[in-house]
Amino acid sequence: MGRSIWIPKDRGANRRRFFAQKALVEKFFPCFRCRYPKRQQLECTGQVKPAMPCPIYEILISYDYEGVPTVWITDPVIGLLPAIHMYKDRSLCLYFPEDDQWKISDDVHKKIMPWIAEWLVFYELYLLTGKWLGPAAPHAFPEKNPEVTPTCDGDSA
Repeated sequence: MGRSIWIPKDRGANRRRFFAQKALVEKFFPCFRCRYPKRQQLECTGQVKPAMPCPIYEILISYDYEGVPTVWITDPVIGLLPAIHMYKDRSLCLYFPEDDQWKISDDVHKKIMPWIAEWLVFYELYLLTGKWLGPAAPHAFPEKNPEVTPTCDGDSA
């Protein structure tokens, strides 16, 4: 009987990938600047303009090692409305986690950045039509003030 060959897992690969995110975001999106304010946290800030007549949106991305990137629009401030796909902390609802979970092997520049651009397009369309025209996924959460409780299906919880 032959010997079994066991290849040990490279435990440092995920950490190296995490620290490479800064360089990748800045390379592919030069309008963003990234920093590590804490040892295992990446923050990227930048500006995105979805189309010519649209305003410039200031974006903040926070990504903790072994966590999920969270995205906020810091300027202009967008109020919580039931139809807008935002969580109660005003972070953007970019995707339905059950359909496409974030993995440690994912890259911010390949996955999160396109989702931010898409969210902004749907937000601008919402401003024009009063309706969220993008994909919808339910994610109700308890809130003290039910009239400002957004869900990703556009209904109040």
